[in-house]
Amino acid sequence: MKVVENFQCLHCLPGFPLNWKYISNTNVNELLAICKEDKDIWIKCRNQNCQERTWANDIVDLIDNHTDTRGRLKCSKCGISDAYIYRKSNLQEKDKVFERWIKGVIRITTPYQTYSPYVYLISDEENGDITGIHFNYYKDARSKPGGKLKHGHGPGGVPVLSQKELLDLIEKLISFCCLSVQDIKNLLDRFEKN
Repeated sequence: MKVVENFQCLHCLPGFPLNWKYISNTNVNELLAICKEDKDIWIKCRNQNCQERTWANDIVDLIDNHTDTRGRLKCSKCGISDAYIYRKSNLQEKDKVFERWIKGVIRITTPYQTYSPYVYLISDEENGDITGIHFNYYKDARSKPGGKLKHGHGPGGVPVLSQKELLDLIEKLISFCCLSVQDIKNLLDRFEKN
């Protein structure tokens, strides 16, 4: 087997355990068998007539090929934008777990070619609404000699957003129905009253 440095599975994205190997020249099932909890990294379609399970090679592939124009995860087979990635992580508190269903990914546009902050849109249940966002970023320098795809929280912590990038994210959250225009108006009204 040949080790491939740049292959990164969804199981191993930020906040997920880093107990995996990179293997090329294998099929998806063989790749999945390498991850500790291979059943948890699938993009699962919720369409009762489909229920396909698909796979993304890395965060760039996930955003570019497995989301609709608003960022909602979609099924690669039937095309319906009703899919999720289920994740479960042990917490520091004994016998406590953090369960979430990743339902979308929004890439935040920046002026930098290789730096891309993004957020996962998460729900507390499979059929629930979006209840939170999980900030991350990636740097994709694979177009340069020796360049790699890296992601995480970085040496300085979570991604830093400019005012324009924050407003762009708010606009995308409204289009995704995570926030409403009325939510923003209510927030502005509270500021005007003070």
